[in-house]
This record gives sequence, C-alpha cells and structure tokens, in this order.
Amino acid sequence: MQELQHKLMEYLRPDVTRVELGRKASLLDQGEVSRKLHFVEAGCLRLYYVDEEGEDVTLFFFMEGEMVASFESFLNAEASEFGIEAVVPTVVQVVEKDCVFKALDENPEFRNLTFDILIARLASYQRLFLNTIRFSPQKRYEELVKSNPKLFETVPQHYIASYLGVTPVSLSRIRKKYERR
Repeated sequence: MQELQHKLMEYLRPDVTRVELGRKASLLDQGEVSRKLHFVEAGCLRLYYVDEEGEDVTLFFFMEGEMVASFESFLNAEASEFGIEAVVPTVVQVVEKDCVFKALDENPEFRNLTFDILIARLASYQRLFLNTIRFSPQKRYEELVKSNPKLFETVPQHYIASYLGVTPVSLSRIRKKYERR
C-alpha cells in the first residue's frame, strides 16, 4: 500500500507543504474538522480518541510512507471523532482538501489510485477489527511484533498498550512471556 500512497503523493507534489512536528504535536484535535491530508515522511503519527471517562485510546499508528486523515471528517466536513498527533518528532507532507478534490475531479488515474488506497485501508481496518475480537492481547502483540517490528523501536510502550487494549503493566507481562518463548 505504501507504493500506492507514494504514487498518490507524486500527483499532489506541487501542492504539498512540508511540516516538522515535535513530539506530541497535534495535527488534528478531536472535534475539529479535518481539512488536510497528511503523508508521513519521517517519524510516527497516531490516531486516537478520548473516551467519556477521559481515557486516551490509541486506534492506529502511521509510519513513514503512510497517508493519514480523519477520513469521515475530511470527506463530510464534520467534526472529527479522532485526534491525530505525533508520537515522536515527525515530518509530514500536507495537502489541503481543495487540492485533493481538484485532482480527483480532473485526473481519472489519480481517482483510481485513491480508490485503490482506500480499499486497501478498509481491508486493513477490517483485519484490525476482526483481530481485536478474535485474538487475545498476547496474540495481537505477537502479530504486531511480526508485522511491524519498527513500531517497537519508535513508539512508547504506553501507546502500544493502549493500542492493544491493555494496561502498561499487562503489556510488560505480555512482553516478558513473549521473550521467554
């Protein structure tokens, strides 16, 4: 999927602004309307929400080469249910919504590429949803280690714990059990 996202970025290159973010810098706050598409050049972003009890819950991580926005907010001009922030110092390439929609209207190849990326992202979210229901936190941890080992070099453990739906203490136990095998 990263190759497709890179091609998409090439179409938008003339309209891109490069932005450097510090650790924990916000790209989008929960409740804000998303008007920009972001491509991670370096670093890591996370998509998160704060629940009714004030708990911060990480839903997804976006690493180098990946595209991120609060898509429902971006497409429908509605308040975002999610926030997006830098986990570590991060560089993003930013494109305004108007530029994206202009390219979608004017360029069938761009539109097809965008469709392919969104379908791949949908499949990824479906796998994540199914794995959350089907697998234990231990198994999800093992799958995450296999599928994205770089995440563990970049992302603080409390965010990984939140992503897995466990406490940091439980994550520590899961890690120890995994390392003993």
